[in-house]
Amino acid sequence: MKELIINTPSILNLKQKSSSAFLSFIFWLIWFYLWIPLSTFLSWYMGFDLIHFQIIELKHNAKFFGELYFFGKVLTVFGLTFAAWVSYNYYRFRYIERRGQAFHVVGKDLADHFNVNLFSLIEQQSSKYISVSFDDDGNIINHESISLMDRKKFADSLLKE
Repeated sequence: MKELIINTPSILNLKQKSSSAFLSFIFWLIWFYLWIPLSTFLSWYMGFDLIHFQIIELKHNAKFFGELYFFGKVLTVFGLTFAAWVSYNYYRFRYIERRGQAFHVVGKDLADHFNVNLFSLIEQQSSKYISVSFDDDGNIINHESISLMDRKKFADSLLKE
């Protein structure tokens, strides 16, 4: 059956991407709007109305704005430092691929590693669902293919130790 939901955003065109982003933005705004009563109650409960009274109504805001200005300068310095660090790393490593190439594993090597014969490995790889039993050392001692249509066998494989 064909899925109705597109799970690969890379195949969407620009109109679909922009409409999806716009709808996401609108629904995030609605979500935040729904939280306003709770945030208002928490602000009132924690005493932010007193802060509003001291800063706005009694006009003691000169020191507050001085602290806010200092805080803004500190954030700007941190932001510029971070941007410089990111730029340095980008220009230093932009053409260097640090990830190694994954090596190809052949079936015989895989069968030898897990201590199973090649025909068992091929059967395991071709099965959609398998039940695997291990010994205390982590070696595979038994496996069997499971069909999800056979519910009893599937449930028994989950309960088996």
